[in-house]
Amino acid sequence: MVYPLFQPMQDDDPALDKALLSRSALQILHYLETEGSIGLTQSRFFNRKFVQWAAEAFAWPGYEPETLYRYNKVLNEHDLPPLDLLHWLLHELRLIRHAKLTCRLTRNGKAFLDRPGALFDFLTPRYLFEVDHSVPYGTVRTPLGSITQFLGPLNELIHATKPITSASLREALFGAPRQIGYDELQSSLQCEVLMPLTWVGLLEEERESTRTLDTGYTKTPLWNRALGIPVTNHLQSVH
Repeated sequence: MVYPLFQPMQDDDPALDKALLSRSALQILHYLETEGSIGLTQSRFFNRKFVQWAAEAFAWPGYEPETLYRYNKVLNEHDLPPLDLLHWLLHELRLIRHAKLTCRLTRNGKAFLDRPGALFDFLTPRYLFEVDHSVPYGTVRTPLGSITQFLGPLNELIHATKPITSASLREALFGAPRQIGYDELQSSLQCEVLMPLTWVGLLEEERESTRTLDTGYTKTPLWNRALGIPVTNHLQSVH
């Protein structure tokens, strides 16, 4: 499938330092190349030894080891959501495979070992545009639809005023909520648009509050390098 919005990344582009998802995926592939395999539990999850390694190696914002161990005595795969996602995504895209109770690197996975730019190009659009980001939040939530429709508005909003929050994005695109309190639309924008774009490294958090919905987001250098979206100064509503 062709993704016309994305421009190919060079493997030595320093902007890839912000690419959380593909950077962590590459760490998994290199681990498998070095160690040969990762042990799996009976339920086909990564074993605790590897989860502990991944938590330290990824140092994923919000999921650093010191944060995870604050709530867990030991770490299972579901305690580190980025790893849980990557296990599924890499297996789905056949970069890793399961062999009995081990996980191993495939020939396709080996092809990306020295190609971080190519891995970003391969993983990022598939995760953003082919995964239903509403699934983890239950069937009662109505999906917002493709992230594609939000990229142009976000490009202009963050260009004009930064950082942006889920509340300011909600108001700009759909108007202010009619009542005070929990707003499902704002929550959906947070979970289905802002978080995925942050996980791939196109946006980054500027959190000044412990409340997730108060988190501000700005573009990373990857945004302009990877996406070919001009700023038109003409904001289009998506509803």
